[in-house]
Amino acid sequence: MRSIINNRIQIVVHISIWILFYGLTFYPVLNDARPIPSDVFPKLIVIIVLFYFNYFYLVPEYLLKKTVLFYLFLSLGLLIFSVYLLNHFFPPRIPDNFFIQQERPRGLGFMPFYRTFVNLGIPYVISAILRMYVEWKRNENLRLSVEKENIKSELQFLKAQLNPHFLFNSLNTIYALSVKKSPDTSEAIVDLSELMRYMIYEADKDLVPLNKELDYIKSYIQLQRLRLSDS
Repeated sequence: MRSIINNRIQIVVHISIWILFYGLTFYPVLNDARPIPSDVFPKLIVIIVLFYFNYFYLVPEYLLKKTVLFYLFLSLGLLIFSVYLLNHFFPPRIPDNFFIQQERPRGLGFMPFYRTFVNLGIPYVISAILRMYVEWKRNENLRLSVEKENIKSELQFLKAQLNPHFLFNSLNTIYALSVKKSPDTSEAIVDLSELMRYMIYEADKDLVPLNKELDYIKSYIQLQRLRLSDS
């Protein structure tokens, strides 16, 4: 159930990222009633490809395996190659309003490459951060789950040690009462049966009704009083 919820949360996060990203992309153009630049849609396709290639392959295979330097060089080369392809096959014919709103300086041919690199690089970095957070959260949940299982196992082991000892003492008490023909014998048997029923059917649950917990404590105290009545 938890994994299903986590998957749904991740889907919502990814959808929110793309809605925000597309909104930042098209709002300046639509707000000023200008034509959409010819290189916007190729850029968006390349951004999506780089985003999920980095998210599903590069980060798990290299960054999370501590080969950080190789990952950085590989990512830088991939971004530069993508920028070159976009500017070569889809050169912007009008001022590029993709994230950065300013007039293109004349005589600076490097500026379109720089803008494209920034436009591709920001989502690329976001994909790496998002995947690292997802992996950290998954490892943290796994660690907490292991700790919980360890605690549960220790409690089960402790119960396995305590229950036979307690049962042995209680049976000795009932035996002593029966030898004395004490009228408390039947009450002791009922108390012991209530204790065993609680330990078998209720003790493993995360939540127990308060009245059952109180009845268990009362039965335990009553048995102890019968066993230690002479002291």
